[in-house]
Amino acid sequence: GFQAGAGGDDAGASAGDMGSTRELVVERLATNLWNLTQIPTAPAVVKGAACADGPVAEYAITQLHERTFAGYDRWLGHTQYEDLSPKGEPATLGFIHGPDAARRQPQGGMLSDTKLNQMVLYELLYSEAANCRLLPEMLSFTYHAAACAVGAPSAADGTSRALKSSGPE
Repeated sequence: GFQAGAGGDDAGASAGDMGSTRELVVERLATNLWNLTQIPTAPAVVKGAACADGPVAEYAITQLHERTFAGYDRWLGHTQYEDLSPKGEPATLGFIHGPDAARRQPQGGMLSDTKLNQMVLYELLYSEAANCRLLPEMLSFTYHAAACAVGAPSAADGTSRALKSSGPE
C-alpha cells in the first residue's frame, strides 16, 4: 500500500511493495475462511480443495461476513443511511447488504461472490486505515461510500466493477 515505502530508506516504493496490501488481505481472508471450514460446527469437515465449494464454503463465507460486518450493521441501523448508489446504475455492493441481501442480489449472481467482494473491499480499507481504526464510525462511512460505488458481481461477467463517474470529466 501507500505506507510500504514510508520508512525513508528508499526514494519510492517498488512495484512489488505496492502489492503488499493486496497480498495481506488475500492471506488474511484465506486463513480465516480456511479456519472456519475446519471447525466442528461447519456443515461437514472436509480437507483440501473440497472445502472451497458447497455448503461448507457457504457456511464459512456467511460466518466471516457476519463477524466482519457486525459493527457496520449496527452503524447502518443507527444512522439509517440508505443506498448511496447513483440512480439508474446496476446494483452495488452497498445496496446488497443486510438481512434482505439475497432479495437484492442481481439475477443470476451468486450472493457468496458478493459477500466475498464486500469483505475484500472492507479489508483493503481497514488495512490502509492506520490511525482511522480508532474511529469505527468513519471507517464504516468510508466503506459504505466505497461499496456504493462498486457494482456487484452479476451473472454476465462474474466480477465487480466501478460505476461510471457522475462528476466532471
